[in-house]
Amino acid sequence: MRLDDRWGTGYWSGDSAPAAPEGICDACKRRGAWLIVGGRYEDDDLDEGDDEPSFLMEHPVHLCGWCRLDWEKPIETTSELDQALSRARQKSIAWSWR
Repeated sequence: MRLDDRWGTGYWSGDSAPAAPEGICDACKRRGAWLIVGGRYEDDDLDEGDDEPSFLMEHPVHLCGWCRLDWEKPIETTSELDQALSRARQKSIAWSWR
C-alpha cells in the first residue's frame, strides 16, 4: 500500500479496488488488520433504555486473520483487553507447522 501511495498506481483506491486492511493488527503488530472486534457505526445511537455501551463498542480491536481474541467473560477494562491481546499474540506468533 505504501508503494501504491508513492507511485500513484491507484491499485488500493477507486471503485474496483480490493478490500484494504485497517492498519496493523493490534495483537501481533506484524500483519494487516482485516477484522474488527467491537466498535459501532458512527450513525448508531443508543436507544433510550439501552444500557451503557460495552467496553469493546467504545474500544474496537483490529485483528489479522491469524490472531483470535479468546476470553472467558466480556472484556470490561483496558488491562483485560491487554491480557487478551497478549494471549492472542503468543498463540499467533508461536504457531508453527507440526
